[in-house]
Amino acid sequence: MLFTLRLTVKCLQCPLRGLSSRGLTQVQQYSNIAHRRPVRIVNEEEILEKIEEAKGPNEFLDVEKRKPLKVRPKKNKPKKKIVVTEADTRLREDGLLNFSELKENDPLLMKLMMSVRSRKTRDRNSRIILEGHRLITDALHAGSIPEVVVFSRVADALKLPLPDVGIKLYKTPYRAIQTWTTLTTSPGLMAFFKTPDTESIKPSPEALPLTIVCDNVREPGNLGAILRACAAVGCKQLILVKGCVDLWDAKVLRSAAGAHFRVPIFGTRTWKEIRRMIDPSATVWVADNNALVTEEIEAESLDETKEELPDGIEGEVVSPQKDTTVPLEDYEAQDNLFKAVVDSAEFKNYRQRQYDANLAKKLISTIPIIPYYSTNYPNAENILIVGGESEGVSLEALALVHERNGVRLNIPMTNGVESLNTGMALGIIAFELKRQFSVKKTSECNDEIHLNE
Repeated sequence: MLFTLRLTVKCLQCPLRGLSSRGLTQVQQYSNIAHRRPVRIVNEEEILEKIEEAKGPNEFLDVEKRKPLKVRPKKNKPKKKIVVTEADTRLREDGLLNFSELKENDPLLMKLMMSVRSRKTRDRNSRIILEGHRLITDALHAGSIPEVVVFSRVADALKLPLPDVGIKLYKTPYRAIQTWTTLTTSPGLMAFFKTPDTESIKPSPEALPLTIVCDNVREPGNLGAILRACAAVGCKQLILVKGCVDLWDAKVLRSAAGAHFRVPIFGTRTWKEIRRMIDPSATVWVADNNALVTEEIEAESLDETKEELPDGIEGEVVSPQKDTTVPLEDYEAQDNLFKAVVDSAEFKNYRQRQYDANLAKKLISTIPIIPYYSTNYPNAENILIVGGESEGVSLEALALVHERNGVRLNIPMTNGVESLNTGMALGIIAFELKRQFSVKKTSECNDEIHLNE
């Protein structure tokens, strides 16, 4: 098109001004005619006689004049690994702290922080990070030994009860620590540990026969509060169902305040594994922190409907509001449904998980509910299942409760409050259980004293 325009302009500029419109049209169409493919070749036979067949696509190319392609060799630089040996001591020969200084943008510091940045990297490197004097001290008292300690002030590192050998110390500007910290204001002290084995922690001699099972707990602050309550009340063990938030998340560590090193914790377990871990004769409870138990519902349940609790459990039953979409009276259908849940596959797609979650919210109303203070907790093993605030308990948890004839524990609330924090609800129920055990133990001791007298 551009060639045609140029040719037209030249024709207009030529001295032959008497060019007709027909001639101008022929000139404009010249380029189209010239670029057409030929119909036939006149001397085709002569040309084909001189042509030889090529043995390959590059036979007639001048290979000598062609420059060979330059391929950059891959530089496999060996990755520097931080190796801690017995030669790495805490103090130098002159008695001063033995540390190395790192700049603000030092690659070693960046590598350390990236190794614990996400759950995937923490699991791959088997390394966690603890910030602050309190958390590091709790880990040291629990028997964990840090590999690397990063600090901005020497005085902070001297306060830690660190081992004499097998540790690397690095001093870096406070700006570098503030860049990588997850806190609003960093304490200027970090320690990198090998991921502790929380399953090998022995429960306290005064531990209660209580196992806490966390199901669908996705909020880090809630899991930290649950850990702290378990350590305070003295639970036997804590089990995290697969799908809960990471146990070593930074927010979980801060809100737990060192409870990771005081209670046996079993993380990322499936319900089939949990069934093998708990005692077959244990009593199963569900902490219901969303159900409202008002005086009207209590009066209606006591007058019109009277349900029976499972054997060995005492208390007054409060019937929940009935959901017309759930066949509450068809117990055989419920049994078949829960049996199918137990036998179902562990890995499910998104639609299956959504269907199970919606079904669990309906089926939870089929489980009897009582106030947490209106029953006598048995001295045998107790299993308390705690669900998340948004998701609640899963369908697999309800199947276990249905199989063991479990009961929901409700916390009555006033002033229009519809639900409690998961950690707060667990703390209320767990300390009520501890109070009853303490009262029974005191009464038993008094009876023995009277018998001896």
